[in-house]
Amino acid sequence: MSTAKEPTQSVLRKLQPRVKAPDPEVLDALSSEQRAVLKRLLKDTAECMYHSLFEDPEAEERFGQPLPLGDDESPTPARHDDSGAFALVSAEGETLPVDDERYRFLHINYARWRVLRVISEFRGRKLSVEAARELVQWEDVVTTARNEIVRLNMPLVLAMVKRTKIANVDYADLISEGNLALLRSVDKFDCSRGFKFSTYACRAILKAFARVATRT
Repeated sequence: MSTAKEPTQSVLRKLQPRVKAPDPEVLDALSSEQRAVLKRLLKDTAECMYHSLFEDPEAEERFGQPLPLGDDESPTPARHDDSGAFALVSAEGETLPVDDERYRFLHINYARWRVLRVISEFRGRKLSVEAARELVQWEDVVTTARNEIVRLNMPLVLAMVKRTKIANVDYADLISEGNLALLRSVDKFDCSRGFKFSTYACRAILKAFARVATRT
């Protein structure tokens, strides 16, 4: 067993799929929605914020289980934390604990790493039906976890839009730009650096607003 010290920072890993198109019988074993997901996965670059914890024999049990979802009430307005960035708040109005936030990002990146691993294993070969289903399964985990993180952070976008005044830019357009920036932030955030996600996302959203201002 390796005794190497756990790294203090994750590593961004990327892989351009070089997997051959599955045989027709493999595609026939999938639903139309699954085929659409698989087609996208085999076209887009696979990436994840890799962490050595993912290699642990118990990693799937630890990070591969579905996350508990919050309630369906409307989120409360975002508020400031001590650093001046907007705090991440849940539907109950409480800041998401740091450990909870870190686990959520390890969870989503573990699923992304599993996608990347299957694509790497079948590089230059055709996917088997088992591999195709595994890809779709882990991508579903990614999508569900990502959507929940975005939902929990919607108050951050709304609060920043209210504080931003850009002439000739519609309120709805700013929300759209902020949501896109938030979504990209989820994929790029490195939870091992010690920053709160709200701080990272806040900067990304402000940059998105700056680009809107430049265009107008």
